[in-house]
Amino acid sequence: MKVTRIIKSKNLNRGKYKQLEEQAKQLGQIRSDIWHGYGSIKGVSIKNDRKIRDLWLKEKRKFKVSANAW
Repeated sequence: MKVTRIIKSKNLNRGKYKQLEEQAKQLGQIRSDIWHGYGSIKGVSIKNDRKIRDLWLKEKRKFKVSANAW
């Protein structure tokens, strides 16, 4: 199954568009990491994405996007 999020925007300049494009790429990688780490039996006890995010922040993982973006 493929899941995606679609966001619409208007009147973006090239710089803002590039920033959004890069953020989407980074968020896609984070979602992929979550799926591979918690998308099967290992993730049964986890009820929502915030628990994963909070755990990763506690571990001081570095991200190229802010934690509230995902």
